Amino acid sequence: EIDFFNRRLALALLLGAVLVPLFAVLDYVVLRSWFEQFLILRLVCAGIFVVLLLLHRKNIGYNVPFIPNLLATFFAAATIGAMVFHLGGVTSTYYIGMIMVMITCTAILPLTTMQTVLIAALVYLVYAVAVFMQFNLTGENLALFFTNSFFFFFFSVIAVVQNMKDHEARSREYLLRQDLDVKADELNKYATNLEGIVRQRVKELEESELRYRELYDNIIDMVVLVDEQGQILAANPSFAEIA
Repeated sequence: EIDFFNRRLALALLLGAVLVPLFAVLDYVVLRSWFEQFLILRLVCAGIFVVLLLLHRKNIGYNVPFIPNLLATFFAAATIGAMVFHLGGVTSTYYIGMIMVMITCTAILPLTTMQTVLIAALVYLVYAVAVFMQFNLTGENLALFFTNSFFFFFFSVIAVVQNMKDHEARSREYLLRQDLDVKADELNKYATNLEGIVRQRVKELEESELRYRELYDNIIDMVVLVDEQGQILAANPSFAEIA
């Protein structure tokens, strides 16, 4: 499970380091006046992803991969949260990027239900801080905040349910693999014992055949085997001598 998580974490960090700066194209097209400032934020975030990826390659935090994942999620959400703050808080459509961060993280990484809830809560908390720092939650803005929060909650529930089912499936697969390993060990032991039993039986049959052959050759009585037509099929030395 940890190895699988770490492989997925490396993939997520690599994707983040590439995609976060790539979205600067959107800034340039839609918000050209903010392009340079947002590009700096994106490059800093990508640099943090690269550092986390290099640390991960050196097996730092390998046994607790959820920690670097949590850090990467926080920095990605904080980067977009800073953009949301500069673009008017609750009125900014860039909050969708924070939902994308949450969905990407929970879709790529094999998180447990509790880990998924923590990721969703962290991303939403960063969004809420960015919004409340604007101090403009009145009237329509309050309704808009409620709408955005509803979408956050909706996608969070989807992510939690998906990861819960995925985790159950991985747990069943792990238990099945364990059971198969136990059965394989038992089968190997049985096969080893069976080989010993077969060798013992073969040895006993050989010894029995030798004893029968010795009796067959040395008995003074005649022993002869004939078929239904009277053809002699086999006879012992006594029969051959007397005949």
